[in-house]
Amino acid sequence: MPLSAEDLDAAVIYYGQVTDDEARLSPLDVPILGLFGSADRGIKLESVRRFEGALERLGKDYEIHVYEGAGHAFANPSGRNFNAGYAEDAWTRTLEFLSDRLSPDTS
Repeated sequence: MPLSAEDLDAAVIYYGQVTDDEARLSPLDVPILGLFGSADRGIKLESVRRFEGALERLGKDYEIHVYEGAGHAFANPSGRNFNAGYAEDAWTRTLEFLSDRLSPDTS
């Protein structure tokens, strides 16, 4: 069964295709973390910036981080674009993001 926006509590995007179509993004009511490489030839930085702008205009809870000089799949240890430093940083950001956004409020 496919997931819908209501099935999500948070979203983490590692160099995935993104959209700036506000009608498609509007139903998302979850925090979003996007991790991208500036040198990714498949997911152009311009499309990431348009995605970021759409999230901003819609007032979404988001974080976008772009790794300078990183290519596509920079966090994949079996790939040719693997960058251990960027992969470690991305993983740390992912864990912190999910911990901050998904931990129960104890106040």
